[in-house]
Amino acid sequence: MKKLILSNKQFNSLYESIIKEMKAYHGSRSNFGKFSTEFLSTGEGSQVYGWGIYVTQDFDTAKFYCEASFSTRDLCIFGKPIKQFSDAELAELGEGYISLKYFYRLSMEKTTSSVLRIASDCLHEDRYSIDELQNRINYCKNNGKYVDSDDIDRVEYLKGRLKHAETLSKWLKNKNFYESIYRGISYLYTVEIPDDNGDNYLQWDKEYSLEYIRKLASMLIEVGFERVSKGMGGYFYQLITDYNSYYKGKVTGKMIYTQLVKCIGGVGYETEDGADKTASLLLNKCGMDGIKVPIGFTHRVNVEGYNYVIFDENSIKILKSEKNEI
Repeated sequence: MKKLILSNKQFNSLYESIIKEMKAYHGSRSNFGKFSTEFLSTGEGSQVYGWGIYVTQDFDTAKFYCEASFSTRDLCIFGKPIKQFSDAELAELGEGYISLKYFYRLSMEKTTSSVLRIASDCLHEDRYSIDELQNRINYCKNNGKYVDSDDIDRVEYLKGRLKHAETLSKWLKNKNFYESIYRGISYLYTVEIPDDNGDNYLQWDKEYSLEYIRKLASMLIEVGFERVSKGMGGYFYQLITDYNSYYKGKVTGKMIYTQLVKCIGGVGYETEDGADKTASLLLNKCGMDGIKVPIGFTHRVNVEGYNYVIFDENSIKILKSEKNEI
């Protein structure tokens, strides 16, 4: 058997081809075969860390976003989406609607059993308590005796709970109850994204040097961003001029991205629509694949790894899609 002997150049080339991509995860309620930036902000909804497609190195974080992509706006009552109810109709639903908002995050089995228990207990116990208290209040009134204000408040409180129970009981009698709450199905994607070599992602919480900011400014000029070269807006160059005197060298990736968006958008904190998209695409032209944020920084949890914001939809490859029932 011949031994495979590679030169340093051949080995480096082979090594780069192997590690050029890394695995990540993405949770969504949409089923698709390819990522597209056309649908940004239609899922969980927030682009807190810049414009792009959000993925994570942590499986549980992706699963969290599978569930977070559903909210009470997806709730249906008797087949009608809750978002189509008027304020008056919601008021008519009473506390039953509020309870379903709470139980919505539980499994369907737990939701049903909890609603049954609440409706059953309240219908019997609260009716008895209301009658007992009301009789005591009426007796005091009719005989000129002191009426305890706590008894009156208690009656009003129990009447509210009873209305709650009656609403839930009404829902339980509906033959389509199990279909009246739209639980939904989401999808958990295993994907490949460009490998993190330490320079191709702007790290949100990392402090960058003055030399790095100057180099980035030069690269932005090279890719044709005239506002930097002409100083329009002035926000990006402000990072350089105020680096030592004002910021004292503590310029993070977040500040770099934010100042670039301001430079694109205009004066002050008012930015034109799409400024964040332009900023991301400009950074992509400068060789950056995206932004990275420590998972612990994002969710305040003790989890290692990063969440990534990918600028180019074509640099994400779907390896596997799993259906996740909520």
